[in-house]
Amino acid sequence: MKEVIRENGGEVDAWILTHPHPDHIGAFVKLYEDKDIKIDAIYDNGVDYEEYDSVDQEWDDIAVLQEYEELTESASNVESVEEGDVLHFSDLSLHFLNSYRKGMSQTTKDMPNNSSLVFTVESEDKSMLYDETLGKQMMQNYDTELEVDYVQVSHHGNHTMCREFYEKTKAKVAFFDAPEWLIQGEQFDTQKNMAEMEELGMQIYDYTSCPNEVDL
Repeated sequence: MKEVIRENGGEVDAWILTHPHPDHIGAFVKLYEDKDIKIDAIYDNGVDYEEYDSVDQEWDDIAVLQEYEELTESASNVESVEEGDVLHFSDLSLHFLNSYRKGMSQTTKDMPNNSSLVFTVESEDKSMLYDETLGKQMMQNYDTELEVDYVQVSHHGNHTMCREFYEKTKAKVAFFDAPEWLIQGEQFDTQKNMAEMEELGMQIYDYTSCPNEVDL
């Protein structure tokens, strides 16, 4: 990751941390410790550590969140994003459709994922949805805002996925943030979910097809 950033100027305009699971913030924490790459702005979901700690599971590995909060405690470039916020970078607009809400541990058993940042990235003629939560929840709150050209599927393409939700996006391409072991493993339903997206007419991309380049 460091090499890729350095190859592109050594500076990051905005780093978005969707939720505090270690596979989503762990690499950032390691990189941020080194202080050898400039990061202009850091955006997270503002999850309350104490509330998270009251419901976290063993696999949540909340110690990584604690490390992140300690590292960024005095940082002036960290901002927590709320549902409804819009950010602008050059010709891109980011519209946030979901984030952490205080007290949500009382209504969900999976607070880390269900408090995740869900957002669309829109340019003049293309759009992409980054989905890290449950599709049914999104359909209750949004309609045409979900229609995009590309979509990154939730939960790495494994476990609960809502076909009706992805059909509603009308996306032409689906990105599965998944390595081969997650795709091929018999205990996972990633292959089934990929097949469903293909039935909806989407092109499928994942780690095994990298480097991925799409032009529609």
